[in-house]
Amino acid sequence: STHQEISSYLSTVFVADSEGLVRGAEQRSGTFLWQQDKLYGRRLTGTAVQDGLVVVGDYEGYLHALSREDGALQGQLKFDSDGIRVPVQVIEDGNLLVYGNGGKMAVLRIEQDD
Repeated sequence: STHQEISSYLSTVFVADSEGLVRGAEQRSGTFLWQQDKLYGRRLTGTAVQDGLVVVGDYEGYLHALSREDGALQGQLKFDSDGIRVPVQVIEDGNLLVYGNGGKMAVLRIEQDD
């Protein structure tokens, strides 16, 4: 179960559940395409999709970027040591609006190495 925002891209829905599992599911059938369990127990925010990535925040203030295709962890960034509770928002031009519990706010763009 989840009480967080979900995101989607084409026919895939992305959700972070109450246990800290992030999943990609086929939108019509609900069949899980992949599951990422390395963030288990991290009290994740809802998901956001930027380009080829699914982004979530956590209670320790990290942003986690996962592959949209298979859920593989692509990178992490410490953003606010007071944590992140508010889901990351995709705004103009695909940038991400991030707001931390300590009042830190930023517009970020995560770029992948080719």
